[in-house]
Amino acid sequence: MKMNKMLVTLSLALPLATVTPAITGVTANAAQVSHKMAHHKESEKSFALDKVKDFKSAKTYKLKSKDVKAYKAMFMADQPVVSFSHGKTVKVHDKKVRVNKKITVKESKTKLEKLLKDKKEYKKAKNIEYLHAEKIGWIKATEVK
Repeated sequence: MKMNKMLVTLSLALPLATVTPAITGVTANAAQVSHKMAHHKESEKSFALDKVKDFKSAKTYKLKSKDVKAYKAMFMADQPVVSFSHGKTVKVHDKKVRVNKKITVKESKTKLEKLLKDKKEYKKAKNIEYLHAEKIGWIKATEVK
């Protein structure tokens, strides 16, 4: 009888002993991922989204130079906010690019939250246009002719 109690206790305790190190490893991994995400957010810039235009068929634009600064964009689902990651310079073989989307964002020295709430600040903010070039990413409209 004592042997059965000991086996039951051991069989219940053994899985807990093996799971604890695995949980610790997952927690450490999650901490590293959250550190990377926090570091990534430092290189982003957020803007208030003003207008979005999808082209039914892609339009062709000519670039000013073969070196283009391309950005990755993240659109917020609950607010009219878009965040652009730090731009990377991309070398393009052909100066012609096909654009399928165009957005206008508001840039201001005031904080983004205040810009979204205050209509006067929103109207005073500077408009910047970005184009989505196929196979490249988001580029500023000032880089095309």
